[in-house]
Amino acid sequence: IGNDVYDDDVTIILPTPLARGQKRHIGFEYDLELPNYAPGGYWYPEVPDTWGEKFTARMELTVNKKNEVRSMGRMESKREENDREVSVWVVEHPTAMITFSTATRFEEQKVEAPSIPPVYSFGPNVELGNRNKVRNVAADVANSLQWFQFMLQDKVPEAQNFYVTSIAAGHGQAFDGFLHMSEYTYTGEHPGASELFRAHEVAHEWWGHKVGWKSYRDQWLSEAFAEYSSMMFVQAFVKGGDKFFEEILDSYEGIVLGDLRGGFSKFNRPWLVEFNTANRARLGPIGHGYRASTLEIPAGYQIQAYHKGPLVLHMLRTMLKYKTGNDDLFVEILRTFVHDYSGKLASTADFRSVVEKKAPGDWGFFFDSWVNSAEIPSYRWSYSVAPSEGGGYTLTINLKRSNVGSNFTTVIPVRIDYEDGKSGVTFIMNKAAEESVTRKLAAKPKTVVFAPEHSLLADIRKD
Repeated sequence: IGNDVYDDDVTIILPTPLARGQKRHIGFEYDLELPNYAPGGYWYPEVPDTWGEKFTARMELTVNKKNEVRSMGRMESKREENDREVSVWVVEHPTAMITFSTATRFEEQKVEAPSIPPVYSFGPNVELGNRNKVRNVAADVANSLQWFQFMLQDKVPEAQNFYVTSIAAGHGQAFDGFLHMSEYTYTGEHPGASELFRAHEVAHEWWGHKVGWKSYRDQWLSEAFAEYSSMMFVQAFVKGGDKFFEEILDSYEGIVLGDLRGGFSKFNRPWLVEFNTANRARLGPIGHGYRASTLEIPAGYQIQAYHKGPLVLHMLRTMLKYKTGNDDLFVEILRTFVHDYSGKLASTADFRSVVEKKAPGDWGFFFDSWVNSAEIPSYRWSYSVAPSEGGGYTLTINLKRSNVGSNFTTVIPVRIDYEDGKSGVTFIMNKAAEESVTRKLAAKPKTVVFAPEHSLLADIRKD
């Protein structure tokens, strides 16, 4: 095929049929122009639908002497040939994707911390004083590596080095022990948002690489879990984390519900906010993967996996926290999922089985409503309190819901605050479009809060 033809797919027709067990070697050469990095899975030949098939690799990389190169794996050798430098890298641990990065003007910073490999940050030196920013990236990667290891009780594989490199792009991508980071995170610091972006790529060492996904329908197990894990890191580790966490939830709800509640937050993505109700209603569910996108909303998969997905995990977390009093059960579910499916391709059904194993019961309603359905309810609610015969009080909660079908079922936490500063939580298993529920209380409540702490993804209004 001449250079005037561009096609990213190549079909090879063999002269005779393949025979089982018979080895066939196919050799060919091609030229490919790359920026300063090799994106995963696109620059070398691969067979479609083989994400789960991991392999080792040996790469010989030739660059001009003025260039420096960093790659996955272990550098086996390096030599000079005239005005070029040739290095050989060996990837001994089977992996799904291979990458490398190169640069001419760069700064490299090393951070060492207990229990993790040394972290090398390879970034641009185009700004005066950029050394500190390059080091900040390495520090955030090291901190989140340690934090995820502790939270998930699972260590990253032993490695000689852990690289994080700047790429001439606006996104990030994770590989085994090697991270791509947007060049913009190397030239600016945005408290909360910078840590969130960097930790997301680190979290993929578990969600995506250790625990893979069986099909495109299950890919949210990688993206949503990485995003929510990084949100938990920001909440627990970053100064002002609780405030940032609340701001992230507000922004993501605005993106999913199609309003501007995220405002001008650094976590908001205004270009993803779709105000047209009819267009939003056509989006597919999380469980449709990239097929959730539509002609009107090409970024539908991104909205569902990166924004709605974390909100669904947050609902599960808050539900369990209100039931048990802390986050221990939710964290135990994450740990068990990593332990049971490390090195495997997991499905949404597999995750549901872990939830039901640790929090016994039928959780089908939760996954049917929030993962396998794209509907998002609207609620109008009110409450009243009256003295009860024989003492105490009766709390009556009236609610009306719309925009969802009759099969939509969800659990709604309701927090009851009392004058003495104590609080309690009751749950409403909502299946009907309109209902009233009553609860007997020993004391008169000060306030009643419907779905506190973003525990329900819905358009909620109090009458």
